[in-house]
Amino acid sequence: MNYQYEKQNFPISKFFIKVIFIILIALIIGWIYYHYTIDKKDNRNNLKNNVITEQEFSKNLNEIKKVALKYFDEETVNNLKQETTKLIVKDLYNQQQVSKSSNKKNCDLTKSYIILTKKDNGFQIKIYLFCGEESDYLEFFLIPNGNCNTYLCDSDDSIDEDETKMDLTVDNQNEDRIFNADTKSSQKNKINSSVVKKTIKKKVRKTPTNTKNLIEVSDTTNDKYLYQYVKTVDLHYSPWSNWQNSGEVACESRYSLCNNTSICLKEEKVDQIKNFINRKYIANKIAISKNGSVISNVCIDGNYIAFNGTIYQTASDYQNINNWIYEGRYKYNTPPKDSLNTKYNYVNIDYSNCKDTCNGQEVYYFDKYTYNNISIASTNCNNKITKSIDTYAYISSQIINYRNELDKIKCYKMIRTRNLIGTPNYVWAEYNNQYLLKNGYQYTGKKEYRKGVN
Repeated sequence: MNYQYEKQNFPISKFFIKVIFIILIALIIGWIYYHYTIDKKDNRNNLKNNVITEQEFSKNLNEIKKVALKYFDEETVNNLKQETTKLIVKDLYNQQQVSKSSNKKNCDLTKSYIILTKKDNGFQIKIYLFCGEESDYLEFFLIPNGNCNTYLCDSDDSIDEDETKMDLTVDNQNEDRIFNADTKSSQKNKINSSVVKKTIKKKVRKTPTNTKNLIEVSDTTNDKYLYQYVKTVDLHYSPWSNWQNSGEVACESRYSLCNNTSICLKEEKVDQIKNFINRKYIANKIAISKNGSVISNVCIDGNYIAFNGTIYQTASDYQNINNWIYEGRYKYNTPPKDSLNTKYNYVNIDYSNCKDTCNGQEVYYFDKYTYNNISIASTNCNNKITKSIDTYAYISSQIINYRNELDKIKCYKMIRTRNLIGTPNYVWAEYNNQYLLKNGYQYTGKKEYRKGVN
């Protein structure tokens, strides 16, 4: 065999293996580099798409504020049962049926939320907005029935406004970046040489008065006019009217009387009218009383009576109360019953324990008498006589009394009124005269041209 040939070809095969190995490594490195470049590009694109500018962030906050004010109308606010109400921004947009702008595509409306809290004289609202890694919030105070188009108004906007015009120089390129003063985001507006004049409106506060019937005057810019003011002097109350019955009410109804610390033109009270009736009281009394006579054969000596078919002998005249022993006066809840040797004579009724009516609380007073010398008549005697004997029996009688008692109670609301009386003092002056307004004058709504002014 030619071993010399094999030894010459072996290094060539080894060289080709090394080349192939290097090519594979190059392909792997190229594949890794390609995919790394694509991923990095995608990440840059995603980062670029997720970036939200400070201007867009502030606009989003203020737009959500407008939608929230529209959502919390008078009916919704009055139906709030909790002192604090939390609302997700996404739910707010769904309920308001408004479209979300493209600026909010990078904001998490599910994570963002609004908190409305009741205060003594209004409401506090906080709007939390989350956009990617950025977050911020608005916080401001609201009052109901302010001078804006919604039921709740920003307290800073709830003033009377004179739309006086003035020229201000504003950067045309940066004017859209002027945000609400309540936002916490920093504002970096730079003024450059390219400027344009823009007409804006300035808010002017009016001095309020304590007058109840203040008349708003709309024309506040024309200096050709004088305005009429009025103040009532020597103010005092008229005498009270007579009490007037306004109808029957529940006896628990509330009423109001005036005090010395507030203006009060009406007083109310609840009067009770009691209807009485002369009520009749009847009590049954069982007594022993004479009811006739009977002929009987008895001993010649002695006094006799008959009771329930039995003859009794007495020491004296049984019918004469003077022959009875007086035991005293006693009180009873019900009239007591007589017996052969005990008699109860009615005296009166005590109603002191009764209230409006008596249902067993009355007390009866009776004089008590006793008769002890009575026994069943003996038939063992020599001398008898036939004579008429008084008969006694149980008799039911009635004790009748009348008492003036409360029958019904009816309640009526009584009202009386009075007026404020005074002399009006009229003054003509220019609009917004601070001296007059601070001293209790108010507009009447009348105006007139100044003399000598064309």
